[in-house]
Amino acid sequence: MALDEAKSDSPDTEIEVTVSEEPVHNQAPAQTSPTTQNPTFPVVERYGFTYTNGSFTSNGMGPMPEDKIRALVAVIDKNTVSEDDPRAWDAKLYEVTTKELLEAQLRFYGIWFETTPFTRILVNLLRNGLSSGQFCAIPASTKKFEDELKAEYEKKLQGTNTHRA
Repeated sequence: MALDEAKSDSPDTEIEVTVSEEPVHNQAPAQTSPTTQNPTFPVVERYGFTYTNGSFTSNGMGPMPEDKIRALVAVIDKNTVSEDDPRAWDAKLYEVTTKELLEAQLRFYGIWFETTPFTRILVNLLRNGLSSGQFCAIPASTKKFEDELKAEYEKKLQGTNTHRA
């Protein structure tokens, strides 16, 4: 897990959090996750999100609840990486970098961000989102986008099943 990159960048200034009514569409597509490698089910990928076999993910993971996001920010702030630290389970579980995990959570909660090599900027956006209560619930715009991807998935699935019969 790449928590050590959190201390390498210097911007500790407060960053204004912008909440979009639309899903965050400016992000690069997620890397291929284990669910996208299953040839049995169609995969719909758009704007950093993936929908396949009833699963809506970003960077191969779902949204984390607010308490886990708080814990992750605390781990990064302390710059502690311990194999048995239960607060860091998500990045270990999904075998992703901390940066990928942070980007996924920002996407799910509709917080706009520019692609950046600096984890600290993403952590500041999460911290500001936590202080403004943005992680209490997934925004309606993200749920609507999930429904759109699900509908597209079901069309592809129906087409796949038609060809097999």
